[in-house]
Amino acid sequence: GIAASHQALESQTAIPQPGAEGPSRLVHVLMQPQPTLDAPPEGISLPAPSEELALLPEATGARYTEEDLLRAGAAYEDILPHNRVSRSGDDVTFNSEMNDGEAPASGELSFDTYRLSLKGYDGNETIGFTWELPDCGCGANRPDFRVGFADFPDDDWDWYEGPRDDVLTIESYAPYTTAEGDVLLVIVLVDPDEYTLKQLTIGAYETRGLGDIWSEGEPLFLDETHRMPSGESAGERAVSALPAAIDLSDNCSPVRDQGQVGSCTAFAAGGAYDYELFAIYRDYGWNHLDDYNLVSPKWIYRNTGSGCPHAGRNTAAVVNFLMTDGTSTELNCPYKNVCDYDWGPEAIADAEILRIDDWWYVFWIGWDPDDVSDIQQVLAEEKRVLVMRTNVDANIFGYQPGEVWNYEGPTIGGHAMVVVGYDNAKSAFKVRNSWSASWGDHGYLWIGYETFMNPAAQIYCCKLKDSYNPAAAARFLGLTILTDVDPDSAVTGTEVTVSGYNFGDSQGASELMFLGASGWTQATINEWQDEEIAAVVPDDAITGPIKVYVNDKETASDFDFVVLPHIDALNPATQIVGQNIAVEGSGFGVSANGDSRVEIGDVEATVVSWANDEIEITIPPDVTQSELTVTVTAGTSNGVEFTPYPNIDALSPAVQIVGGNITVEGTSFGDSPDENCKVEIGGIEAGVVSWSDTAIEITIPAGVTQSDLTVTTSVGTTNGVEFTPKPNIAGIYPARAYSGKKITLTGTSFGDEPADSKVTFGGSVEASPEDILSWGENEIVLKVPAGAESGDVTVTVGGVDSAGVYLLVVLPPPVIEDTEQY
Repeated sequence: GIAASHQALESQTAIPQPGAEGPSRLVHVLMQPQPTLDAPPEGISLPAPSEELALLPEATGARYTEEDLLRAGAAYEDILPHNRVSRSGDDVTFNSEMNDGEAPASGELSFDTYRLSLKGYDGNETIGFTWELPDCGCGANRPDFRVGFADFPDDDWDWYEGPRDDVLTIESYAPYTTAEGDVLLVIVLVDPDEYTLKQLTIGAYETRGLGDIWSEGEPLFLDETHRMPSGESAGERAVSALPAAIDLSDNCSPVRDQGQVGSCTAFAAGGAYDYELFAIYRDYGWNHLDDYNLVSPKWIYRNTGSGCPHAGRNTAAVVNFLMTDGTSTELNCPYKNVCDYDWGPEAIADAEILRIDDWWYVFWIGWDPDDVSDIQQVLAEEKRVLVMRTNVDANIFGYQPGEVWNYEGPTIGGHAMVVVGYDNAKSAFKVRNSWSASWGDHGYLWIGYETFMNPAAQIYCCKLKDSYNPAAAARFLGLTILTDVDPDSAVTGTEVTVSGYNFGDSQGASELMFLGASGWTQATINEWQDEEIAAVVPDDAITGPIKVYVNDKETASDFDFVVLPHIDALNPATQIVGQNIAVEGSGFGVSANGDSRVEIGDVEATVVSWANDEIEITIPPDVTQSELTVTVTAGTSNGVEFTPYPNIDALSPAVQIVGGNITVEGTSFGDSPDENCKVEIGGIEAGVVSWSDTAIEITIPAGVTQSDLTVTTSVGTTNGVEFTPKPNIAGIYPARAYSGKKITLTGTSFGDEPADSKVTFGGSVEASPEDILSWGENEIVLKVPAGAESGDVTVTVGGVDSAGVYLLVVLPPPVIEDTEQY
């Protein structure tokens, strides 16, 4: 049968390991009992212990020596349950193709049942399992198995997880031992591979590694590099403001087990990094129960030194390695076959991403600190755990929950752990170890402040810092991440490249959306790859984030894409001052803000209405031919040349005689005339005396009648303003006349016919139609009306009076009606 043995309880001492790189040690430690499982392995159904016990022959004699320990069942007592095991001497092979000579049924587990006689035994409540493994002592390929003990008082089976360190600690053998000393034990292999069990050891020691290497140059290294800067001296720091207690352990990853490997530094640095990663990515779904969200102590340990399994490492160097070289995840570099370099390219790819930003020393007794407040401040204010190294003595190995351990010496070796809290009532720090959750207080212990202040303990602490990395969120959480857009600003219609992670190799039903004036608007896709999308900025896009929809999940960028303003057209293309035009384009924004404006040259226009694709403005005064631009927060648009349309506001004076001058007042005539510029009255071009953008002086040309006056420039012809020339009497012939006498008025602008025109004598006597003999533009022939007196003669045309010209009215000559010759 399989060999079984007892180990006598010895004093807790370090076990030196030959060939170790530095003072790494294996030590005997006291573990807390392992909890039972809620259910047996799936597919296992065993008879009640009482039924099995009734089948066994009576055991005789004391059964607590190696020679007398017997394995019952299998090759010796096949009446006990077993399946898919074969035996060769003392070895039992599980998962062999043997099943009493027949091939095993599909899905059946391999298991075997043992009877141990422990009558008179009072040693450790432990049992060790020696499996045939590669000779490296590094936890290589240990099987996944379950252990069942017959609970005789309850006549049922208690099940335990098979220990990864090969030693199972239980609460007590008492409920599993009959009055005669019999113990029934079932080993079930749930691993699909074949394994051979060499020996069971009652009372086996739980052993764990230390592993910090202290070098003679450490004090200098501590003093000169990576010392944490402080914004205030210790004397200024308000230590009393710190809370009395802090416990960050709830956000730590599960306590892990370094086993018998000198890898405590890797577990300490890795545990602190686990905490940092969780703090950064918890809101994104980071899960400490997922091996893809745990760092790999094996990777850290094997890449920071060549010795394995019992060689130690320098704690600070291991922390620094996380910054310079990074770490794999546990998934791609699991903690087994620890001494093998057996990881693949995925582990290497992990380490390209999982790298801390920086780290600093926070505390060292060599700095002669007044207290431990520097450590407390990091825990309480930064909510950040610290990596620590310390010397340990033998008292730590039997640590019990609730105790406060203080270093007394002599030194057994150096050890690295993680500081996760403090309690002033205990005057101690809460520290996370790496000897499994079965050690200490669920894997934690309390270390007194006095130990931190004890120079012999040689404690230093350092903190590490990382920051959000979209590549990490994408790789380890499978999130779709938008990281960049190139260019980061453009006008609509431009092709841009959106970069990120996990878009998918092809578009399929996925979409890329830009923020639009009326909601999210879909972009036209030119190319879709897993980490890059080429898309066209939609016409309705405005400045804001970008969204991608992949597998019915929406992901928004944490950056904005800036839509630059662009003018497509002006409608109308030209306009008079004071009137409105529409500026058509894109990227104007849904409304104006403090930065928004429309300018023509350097003159700002009044905004009537503002929308993302159209702005209505009023053309301001003093505008000349210039570029019209739109400015928003994102920048200034392209310029579109705007030439204001000429417009006549008024004529001054409103009437004038031919040959006299008037001023045409208006806007946008231009500063000087060119070959296209002219002023016309009813098609007759006027002579220009002077020309400016707002005023033109002209001479009224001959032949002008009441007509529209217009100004023509290279832009176009203005509105017409009716001009009525002022009639002008150049002369009266004869200059003296009497009533009824025919006279002739010569001048200009009399009109072609009298119509509403009139001639007035002396301010009150008008010539009647009968008095008018002929009427022409430049000449009026009429008779002096009855009643006329000497005075000014005026001609009124269209309500406009000419200047008066004096006429001397005399008595008519006498009339000789009859003469006789005497």
